[in-house]
Amino acid sequence: CSFGDCCEACSGTANQACCICGGGISEPVAPTTPAPVTPAPVTSGTCTNDPSFIDSDGDDCSWYEENDPTCSFGDCCDIGNGTAKTACCICGGGISGSVAPTTPAPVTPAPVTPAPVTSPTPGSGSLQDAIDLINEALEILEPLA
Repeated sequence: CSFGDCCEACSGTANQACCICGGGISEPVAPTTPAPVTPAPVTSGTCTNDPSFIDSDGDDCSWYEENDPTCSFGDCCDIGNGTAKTACCICGGGISGSVAPTTPAPVTPAPVTPAPVTSPTPGSGSLQDAIDLINEALEILEPLA
């Protein structure tokens, strides 16, 4: 038990709690019934687990949600970030706030700018150019008639 005095996490060290390290309980102890746990009151609004919370075992609020939903260790293991009871919603802590209904902002479509249309300016082409264009169009359309 070279590390037997290390890492006390609310229930003593290995030297105090483990028989192999010289601790433990030397006489039989009658089992105790844990006191019933009243769940934390639910309030309107939302609750968010404190993202900066981590305990001395490296656990965040998800550990308490999965492994200790009654938060029996909720007051334990503060390393400067608070305890599960102050940081985790399941333990009655967390960051809470009312949620006001939100109305999405109206969406205004972007204006559409039509492509510029250039019309021939008077006198820019010859009469022959116009006749040639008409004849080309007639040749294209003739098979359709």
